[in-house]
Amino acid sequence: MRDSFLGPYRTETNPLAVERGSCSSSAELTGNHCGALHKKIRLAPGEETRVVFMLGYGDRNAGKAAKAKYSNLGAVDEAFADLRTYWEEKCSVFQASTPHEGLNTMTNI
Repeated sequence: MRDSFLGPYRTETNPLAVERGSCSSSAELTGNHCGALHKKIRLAPGEETRVVFMLGYGDRNAGKAAKAKYSNLGAVDEAFADLRTYWEEKCSVFQASTPHEGLNTMTNI
């Protein structure tokens, strides 16, 4: 899949699928694969839209429930706010102070 997405003699800086405007819909279970999502959207000048992609693995009924819940953009915004709060609280507990300022910056995000 990665090779069909990138194209021959290409890298992530110039993938063939982006130039073509479509993905190949290929699938791999092993090897050097990647995931790519593609959705064509046409907007009039000045028009705006939001697109929500949800990926998951598990029970089909749980997936249907999640799709129904997050079809409401307010629920999406709330979930991201909750996630931001979770990580801010989790990361604020630990603060490193080392002689290396770069390590401190990287560790104390």
